[in-house]
Amino acid sequence: HAAVLRRRGRCVLLPAEAGSGKSTLAAGLAASGFRYLSDEAAVLELPSLRVRPVPLALTLKPGSIPLLEPWYPGLPALPAHRREDGKIVRYLEPPRRSRLRDPDRTHPVAALVFPRVTARTRLRTLARPEALRRLLAQCLVLPEDLDAERVRLLVAWLRGLRCFELESGPLPQALAAGRRALP
Repeated sequence: HAAVLRRRGRCVLLPAEAGSGKSTLAAGLAASGFRYLSDEAAVLELPSLRVRPVPLALTLKPGSIPLLEPWYPGLPALPAHRREDGKIVRYLEPPRRSRLRDPDRTHPVAALVFPRVTARTRLRTLARPEALRRLLAQCLVLPEDLDAERVRLLVAWLRGLRCFELESGPLPQALAAGRRALP
Protein backbone atom coordinates (compact mmCIF):
# COMPACT_ATOMS: atom_id res chain seq x y z
CA HIS A 1 0.00 0.00 0.00
CA ALA A 2 2.09 2.88 -1.30
CA ALA A 3 2.12 5.84 -3.63
CA VAL A 4 4.93 5.89 -6.19
CA LEU A 5 6.46 8.92 -7.89
CA ARG A 6 9.52 9.39 -10.10
CA ARG A 7 12.00 12.20 -10.40
CA ARG A 8 15.14 12.27 -12.54
CA GLY A 9 14.68 8.62 -13.51
CA ARG A 10 14.40 7.28 -9.95
CA CYS A 11 11.37 6.43 -7.87
CA VAL A 12 10.29 7.16 -4.35
CA LEU A 13 7.80 4.86 -2.63
CA LEU A 14 5.49 6.34 0.00
CA PRO A 15 4.27 3.27 1.92
CA ALA A 16 1.72 4.17 4.58
CA GLU A 17 -1.55 3.23 6.17
CA ALA A 18 -4.79 5.06 5.42
CA GLY A 19 -4.97 8.55 6.91
CA SER A 20 -1.21 9.13 6.81
CA GLY A 21 -1.36 11.91 4.18
CA LYS A 22 0.16 9.66 1.50
CA SER A 23 -2.30 10.58 -1.28
CA THR A 24 -2.19 14.29 -0.45
CA LEU A 25 1.61 14.25 -0.55
CA ALA A 26 1.59 12.25 -3.81
CA ALA A 27 -0.85 14.69 -5.45
CA GLY A 28 1.26 17.65 -4.32
CA LEU A 29 4.48 16.09 -5.60
CA ALA A 30 2.81 15.22 -8.93
CA ALA A 31 1.74 18.87 -9.27
CA SER A 32 5.25 20.10 -8.50
CA GLY A 33 7.41 18.23 -10.98
CA PHE A 34 7.38 14.54 -10.04
CA ARG A 35 6.06 11.90 -12.45
CA TYR A 36 3.08 9.97 -11.09
CA LEU A 37 3.14 6.15 -11.10
CA SER A 38 0.60 5.16 -8.43
CA ASP A 39 -1.39 6.21 -5.40
CA GLU A 40 -2.47 2.93 -3.85
CA ALA A 41 -0.15 0.16 -5.02
CA ALA A 42 3.56 -0.32 -5.53
CA VAL A 43 4.07 -3.45 -7.62
CA LEU A 44 7.64 -4.65 -7.19
CA GLU A 45 8.82 -7.21 -9.74
CA LEU A 46 11.27 -9.98 -8.97
CA PRO A 47 14.20 -10.35 -9.18
CA SER A 48 15.05 -6.68 -9.80
CA LEU A 49 12.51 -5.18 -7.38
CA ARG A 50 11.87 -2.44 -9.91
CA VAL A 51 8.45 -0.85 -9.61
CA ARG A 52 5.70 -1.16 -12.23
CA PRO A 53 3.28 1.78 -12.62
CA VAL A 54 -0.38 1.46 -11.61
CA PRO A 55 -1.49 4.94 -12.74
CA LEU A 56 -5.07 5.01 -11.45
CA ALA A 57 -6.64 8.23 -10.19
CA LEU A 58 -5.55 9.56 -6.79
CA THR A 59 -8.09 8.93 -4.03
CA LEU A 60 -8.55 12.03 -1.87
CA LYS A 61 -10.49 12.38 1.36
CA PRO A 62 -12.25 15.65 2.32
CA GLY A 63 -9.33 16.96 4.42
CA SER A 64 -7.06 16.94 1.35
CA ILE A 65 -9.28 19.19 -0.77
CA PRO A 66 -8.41 22.59 0.78
CA LEU A 67 -4.72 21.64 1.05
CA LEU A 68 -4.46 20.74 -2.64
CA GLU A 69 -6.74 23.42 -4.09
CA PRO A 70 -3.83 25.83 -4.84
CA TRP A 71 -2.40 23.19 -7.24
CA TYR A 72 -5.75 21.78 -8.42
CA PRO A 73 -8.25 24.69 -8.60
CA GLY A 74 -11.12 22.50 -9.88
CA LEU A 75 -10.74 19.92 -7.12
CA PRO A 76 -13.69 21.03 -4.96
CA ALA A 77 -16.00 20.65 -7.97
CA LEU A 78 -15.10 16.99 -8.54
CA PRO A 79 -17.92 14.62 -7.56
CA ALA A 80 -17.74 13.05 -4.13
CA HIS A 81 -18.23 9.28 -3.87
CA ARG A 82 -19.04 7.07 -0.91
CA ARG A 83 -16.76 4.02 -0.88
CA GLU A 84 -17.72 0.59 0.44
CA ASP A 85 -16.01 1.46 3.72
CA GLY A 86 -18.31 4.49 4.10
CA LYS A 87 -15.57 7.09 3.48
CA ILE A 88 -16.30 10.01 1.16
CA VAL A 89 -13.60 10.46 -1.50
CA ARG A 90 -12.91 12.33 -4.70
CA TYR A 91 -10.93 10.78 -7.55
CA LEU A 92 -8.32 13.07 -9.07
CA GLU A 93 -6.61 12.44 -12.37
CA PRO A 94 -2.93 13.37 -11.99
CA PRO A 95 -1.72 16.35 -14.03
CA ARG A 96 -1.08 15.43 -17.64
CA ARG A 97 2.53 16.62 -17.40
CA SER A 98 3.16 14.20 -14.50
CA ARG A 99 1.99 11.08 -16.34
CA LEU A 100 4.48 8.60 -17.74
CA ARG A 101 4.87 8.24 -21.47
CA ASP A 102 5.55 4.49 -21.25
CA PRO A 103 3.32 2.99 -18.52
CA ASP A 104 4.53 -0.57 -19.23
CA ARG A 105 8.16 0.09 -18.28
CA THR A 106 9.50 -0.70 -14.81
CA HIS A 107 11.53 1.83 -12.83
CA PRO A 108 14.32 1.69 -10.22
CA VAL A 109 13.47 2.64 -6.67
CA ALA A 110 15.85 5.06 -4.94
CA ALA A 111 14.02 5.95 -1.73
CA LEU A 112 11.37 4.88 0.75
CA VAL A 113 9.56 7.68 2.55
CA PHE A 114 7.05 6.76 5.26
CA PRO A 115 4.73 9.77 5.65
CA ARG A 116 2.70 10.61 8.72
CA VAL A 117 0.58 13.71 9.37
CA THR A 118 1.81 15.81 12.30
CA ALA A 119 1.77 19.48 13.30
CA ARG A 120 5.25 20.22 11.92
CA THR A 121 7.35 18.89 9.07
CA ARG A 122 10.46 16.87 9.73
CA LEU A 123 12.34 14.46 7.47
CA ARG A 124 14.54 12.03 9.35
CA THR A 125 16.67 9.12 8.19
CA LEU A 126 15.23 5.75 9.10
CA ALA A 127 17.36 2.70 9.90
CA ARG A 128 16.95 -0.01 7.27
CA PRO A 129 15.65 -2.69 9.68
CA GLU A 130 12.90 -0.25 10.76
CA ALA A 131 12.21 0.64 7.11
CA LEU A 132 11.87 -3.07 6.29
CA ARG A 133 9.47 -3.59 9.21
CA ARG A 134 7.31 -0.65 8.10
CA LEU A 135 7.41 -1.73 4.45
CA LEU A 136 6.30 -5.27 5.26
CA ALA A 137 3.49 -3.87 7.44
CA GLN A 138 2.09 -2.24 4.28
CA CYS A 139 2.40 -5.34 2.08
CA LEU A 140 -1.10 -6.31 1.09
CA VAL A 141 -0.12 -9.22 -1.13
CA LEU A 142 2.88 -11.48 -1.09
CA PRO A 143 2.40 -13.85 -4.02
CA GLU A 144 4.81 -16.39 -2.57
CA ASP A 145 6.41 -17.05 0.78
CA LEU A 146 9.48 -15.03 1.67
CA ASP A 147 12.05 -17.77 1.46
CA ALA A 148 15.75 -17.18 2.20
CA GLU A 149 16.52 -16.10 -1.39
CA ARG A 150 13.68 -13.53 -1.49
CA VAL A 151 14.70 -12.15 1.90
CA ARG A 152 18.28 -11.85 0.62
CA LEU A 153 17.02 -9.95 -2.47
CA LEU A 154 14.91 -7.64 -0.32
CA VAL A 155 17.75 -6.88 2.10
CA ALA A 156 20.19 -6.23 -0.76
CA TRP A 157 17.61 -3.95 -2.43
CA LEU A 158 17.13 -2.00 0.82
CA ARG A 159 20.90 -1.45 1.15
CA GLY A 160 20.76 0.69 -1.98
CA LEU A 161 17.81 2.83 -0.87
CA ARG A 162 17.54 6.02 1.10
CA CYS A 163 14.97 5.48 3.88
CA PHE A 164 13.10 8.25 5.69
CA GLU A 165 10.20 9.02 7.96
CA LEU A 166 8.41 12.20 6.93
CA GLU A 167 6.44 13.92 9.63
CA SER A 168 4.22 15.94 7.36
CA GLY A 169 2.97 19.29 8.61
CA PRO A 170 1.96 22.12 6.23
CA LEU A 171 1.86 20.80 2.66
CA PRO A 172 4.40 23.24 1.11
CA GLN A 173 6.96 22.19 3.75
CA ALA A 174 6.13 18.50 3.25
CA LEU A 175 6.65 18.88 -0.52
CA ALA A 176 10.06 20.49 0.08
CA ALA A 177 10.99 17.58 2.36
CA GLY A 178 9.81 15.09 -0.29
CA ARG A 179 12.09 16.75 -2.83
CA ARG A 180 15.03 16.42 -0.39
CA ALA A 181 14.38 12.69 -0.09
CA LEU A 182 14.91 12.24 -3.84
CA PRO A 183 17.30 15.05 -4.90
